[in-house]
Amino acid sequence: MPNPFEYHKPDAFEIGRIECLRKAYFDLLQTVQETVKPGSVSGRYVALAKTALEESAMWATKAIVFERDNS
Repeated sequence: MPNPFEYHKPDAFEIGRIECLRKAYFDLLQTVQETVKPGSVSGRYVALAKTALEESAMWATKAIVFERDNS
């Protein structure tokens, strides 16, 4: 079992896939920010959506790096 607390350096192929994910997440965040009207309550929800996207991106990145340990 791979140690989830150790650093797992991505190889060049994985870095390319991670960059693809990062762009998709950033594009989605921009779409959310451009689509939702600014306001006190909606601003909080946009911030929560951003946090959720950041968390999801982290797990998706970890999934890519851990694929080779699961094969």
